[in-house]
Amino acid sequence: MPPHDYDQRFALLDSAGNNLTGFKYSNTGDFLNDFQVVYKYYYNEVGLVNKYGAEVLPTIFDNILLTKDGYAFVSIGDPDTGDNSRVGYFKIPDSFSEKKGLKPITVYLDGVELYFDCEPIMKNQRTMVPMRKIFESLGAQVKWDNKAKTASASIHGKEVSVSIGSQVAYVNGSKVSLDTAPLIQSDFTLVPLRFVSENLGADVKWDADARRVIITSSDQ
Repeated sequence: MPPHDYDQRFALLDSAGNNLTGFKYSNTGDFLNDFQVVYKYYYNEVGLVNKYGAEVLPTIFDNILLTKDGYAFVSIGDPDTGDNSRVGYFKIPDSFSEKKGLKPITVYLDGVELYFDCEPIMKNQRTMVPMRKIFESLGAQVKWDNKAKTASASIHGKEVSVSIGSQVAYVNGSKVSLDTAPLIQSDFTLVPLRFVSENLGADVKWDADARRVIITSSDQ
């Protein structure tokens, strides 16, 4: 479980190095019988993921303790009393081990994985990524007009401009239609990756099996 390179969040990888969960957990606990205890925040809101990265218990518990014989102790705060906790003890069902999670979307630029503070998402079958990270990774100069909610990037004499909620973008001043409008999620501006990358001179391919975007910059 390597830490995120920015804020030390964790991800679960398989033996081939594929990212199974995304860098969305703040801490980790016991790993036993192919299950991993994970924390939404550093010391509380605990959940359980299996070896496929599927979250089989949501991150809502105060604590989860695993046993070697396949049982789990769980505790959760009692909303009626505040300080007291309710405790449970149960056998982890075999089906929990078989459930497979949906792999997060990963983005590779010239063979190097890019890490984002806000995970890429799919919308209208388009990959949406944090604007500033993808622009700057491609070597573009970035400007943000907060009043107009418009982002622009320029590189190699080409300028691309997109606005939040608008399916009209501009490339060197000419209008271009977008299938999906840029949006704000978790305080980050997300933009359609293929449109931005290709209009900044990069080649983009989608590996559906690995849920991986492969970008080759114009410098390669």
